[in-house]
This record gives sequence, structure tokens and C-alpha cells, in this order.
Amino acid sequence: MSEETITIEDYVNVEEKSFQLGCNVPTSLSLLPRNFKDATSKNELIHEGTTATIRKLFAQNKIQETPLEKDGEKYPQVVEHAFDWVGPTILITSSVILQNPHLITIESFE
Repeated sequence: MSEETITIEDYVNVEEKSFQLGCNVPTSLSLLPRNFKDATSKNELIHEGTTATIRKLFAQNKIQETPLEKDGEKYPQVVEHAFDWVGPTILITSSVILQNPHLITIESFE
């Protein structure tokens, strides 16, 4: 049986990148497109095919989301037919964590 490891690495500054691309700057939960880090224009952004489902679940459970898309905009979605489920990246902003410190817990798996 192999041991899984968790890798933590720096990610692009989402607030800064959103502003540079001309997107809404996230202030709550946000679904990041699959190529957010590498996109040079918001016209390049592509959401996972499951993004609409996640957004419906958020709405049904009264979870506020800040979409990167401005009103009236839609980013294309990619749907890949495979056995693996690839969901969108969910960004939780620091303001959400500061307002709800018990929202996220980190446990040791030792």
C-alpha cells in the first residue's frame, strides 16, 4: 500500500490576477477556471464542465459565491468523459475564513 503525500505550493495572487484579467475580484467563495494561473486574457478562461452543478448546489444551500465573470459574461466549459471527476477549483478568500474561523480545520493524518 502506497502512502499519499500532500504537497503545498504557492499559487498566483488570485486578487491581483483577477484584476489584471478584468474579472470580478473574489470576495467570498469563487470557482476558478482550470487555466486561471496561466491565462493572459479572460477570453482564454475555461471552466470545468461541473461548474454549473457546483453553482446550483451553492445556491440551493445559500452559499454566497463571487463569480469571476462579470454580469452577462460566460466562460466556455470543457467536459471530459472519463472515470475521474474533475471539479472546479474552489477558492475560499481570507475574508470568508476570518468571518468564519471554524469553517476550515486542518487535521494531521499521522
